[in-house]
Amino acid sequence: MDNPRPFGQLPGKPAMPPLHNKPSQGYAINSMDHRVALIPKTNVDTSMHAENVIARPILNKNAPLSNHNLGLGITPIKVSELKRVSIGYPKRESADMLITGFSTGFSLRCTAPPQPYIEPKNLKSIRLNPEVAAAKIEKEVRLGRFGGPWPDPPLKDLIVTPVGLVEKKKKGEYRMIHHLSYPKDGISINSSIDKQYTQVKYISFDSAIKMVQKAGKSAVLQKEDVVSAFSLLPLAPQDFRFTGFKFGGSYYIEKMMPMGASISCATWDAFSALIHWRVMFEYNNEHSKTSDYDNINMTHNQVSGYNMSTLGVGSAGMRAGVTFYCDDWLLCGPQATNECQNITATFRKICAQLGIPLAPEKSIGPCTCIEFLGLTIDTVRGLIRVPHDKVEDALTKLSYIIQSRKVTRGCLESIVGSLTFLARAIVPARAFITNMRVLAYTVPDPRHHVRVTADVRCDANYLKLFLREYNGSSYFLQPDWISITEMGWHMHATEEYVHIGSISRSWRGSWPPYFASKASCLVVRGILTVHLALYLGSRTWKNCKLLFPTSDQTTADAINQKVKCAQPYLLEFIRPLMLSALSFNVLIKSTMVHNVFPTSQGRWEVSPIPAEAWDHLMKKP
Repeated sequence: MDNPRPFGQLPGKPAMPPLHNKPSQGYAINSMDHRVALIPKTNVDTSMHAENVIARPILNKNAPLSNHNLGLGITPIKVSELKRVSIGYPKRESADMLITGFSTGFSLRCTAPPQPYIEPKNLKSIRLNPEVAAAKIEKEVRLGRFGGPWPDPPLKDLIVTPVGLVEKKKKGEYRMIHHLSYPKDGISINSSIDKQYTQVKYISFDSAIKMVQKAGKSAVLQKEDVVSAFSLLPLAPQDFRFTGFKFGGSYYIEKMMPMGASISCATWDAFSALIHWRVMFEYNNEHSKTSDYDNINMTHNQVSGYNMSTLGVGSAGMRAGVTFYCDDWLLCGPQATNECQNITATFRKICAQLGIPLAPEKSIGPCTCIEFLGLTIDTVRGLIRVPHDKVEDALTKLSYIIQSRKVTRGCLESIVGSLTFLARAIVPARAFITNMRVLAYTVPDPRHHVRVTADVRCDANYLKLFLREYNGSSYFLQPDWISITEMGWHMHATEEYVHIGSISRSWRGSWPPYFASKASCLVVRGILTVHLALYLGSRTWKNCKLLFPTSDQTTADAINQKVKCAQPYLLEFIRPLMLSALSFNVLIKSTMVHNVFPTSQGRWEVSPIPAEAWDHLMKKP
């Protein structure tokens, strides 16, 4: 075995002076109180001060070293360009964090690191695909993103955790993940990272749809994809001890932010937020007569929460937009213009300047129909398409929970995940997922069982009833809320009769026997009246966000709380109302007003309430 290099010596470089000569500069104490050597930075922009150094953990002198072992991971990001494009960024603290991270490595911020423990087995996916794993590891070592192989642990305090493989969308292709939440029953790397650093608010699918709607009917779309996003983020060398793993009898270290670290998503999202801001900034300057910075300057709250709303650009009122979800980017512009192509060119230019690699094979557009986050957006018809297999999967899971007395938290989370995916397109369905999500977090461990409550089972039945008839397409909801009174509608009810009217027509009738006794309750009467109005006006206000006025605050609260209503006896009437909202693809809210009935009634042609309207109010699973 070759003799290892002296402590702190770089390949091809003379050894460092003995530490005792300059104890104040020869070593540093990191946050974990481990002595580390100081070495000159590698892979750092030359514009950085020459005296800057990075910390390297103490090596295990019994472990031989190889090239690209424990230096900073290799990233293509150009720090000098990052400094330039971040000028004027409203959230200066985030920009400074990114510049420092790409220069010296990003910290995992592990505040209470665990002690080394027995080396675990890798995940089953690795053991079933050893050739795939070996090729992935060899590639990462060659690119300078993994350190190794070593026959013995290269660091005295190296923590070894399992790795696994997850198949990508394209069959036969895999990505490697690092199980930093191991062990489940003890202190893991992820559990030792303060949650304030791991919280990330991804852009919602709703925001992407709003961006598309602002661009107008038949908007032109473009999708871009960043290659190996987390592998662009170098890990701070003092945190290498947390990313060890073992494969084929040899030890390795991840030198980039691992896919599996709870902080990686938040770190990448901060970088994406800066890119998003810069794209809009430069696009506004290049394609608008007004280049005033304030026209596109985000507020501090928008940047800190990564709430990326579409920003209007163009002197003629044109609207182009860009949004992102992790490493997926969606860009758009109005039809019959070059706005989409122009903003895409700006995005690609900034990525090239920063050194961000894009996947040309995953670039789609410009077009009017594109897949984003697993759903197809059609701007010509103004709708969202859901894959058929996703609907079938949700139906299977709903049937399982309906038939089960108890399920594990992990199973319930899987069901909630599937339904949440569908609810990106079917927005009114979100009301029926609330109770399931709350129930899932009543136990701490995914393996623990929870009893399926009557409310959860009932919500599942209503969703199943809807999905059986769902055709897989949902139209865009109108972006703004509108009151039915603004559309010329009104409603009024007493214990004896109910009256619903529009500008051209109105309906009046007595409560049928089934509802007569129930309508004596003011709140129940209010809910039934809203439901009846929703049915009678459904042809007029499909795909809308509707405000229904009521004369009672309790009624308004019950409708707005939906299935979370504090009064259980009201759920018998709330759930059918929410099912109708699902069927007509509308969102409903209620506001209290003092007079919801018009002073004049003579101009309306009054018709009896049709029997099918009453039948619709009683529709249940």
